[in-house]
Amino acid sequence: MSLTLPADAGAPLSKVLEATAKVRRHEFPVLTRQVSLRNTGTNTLWISIDENDQKTWFDVACGTSWDDRVRIKELWYCTQVGRTSFIVIGVALMDP
Repeated sequence: MSLTLPADAGAPLSKVLEATAKVRRHEFPVLTRQVSLRNTGTNTLWISIDENDQKTWFDVACGTSWDDRVRIKELWYCTQVGRTSFIVIGVALMDP
């Protein structure tokens, strides 16, 4: 049996975003198998990958990056004060 991969399998899904003190949501077009982000701004970025309740937050200091192998469709982000920009890259999950 041959394995047929969808056109976007393993494709990077990148987006430049700006975070403020208001919690916002970023939705990927498909499920991811890995997410990486780079904080290119001047304030600490806070992200949550919890599905519904956003109880767990990770901090990403300015000029640093964060990555993990996670299967998610969306993430939430904000800063404590001010604003910061960041690049988020999700790698598409291939269909089984």
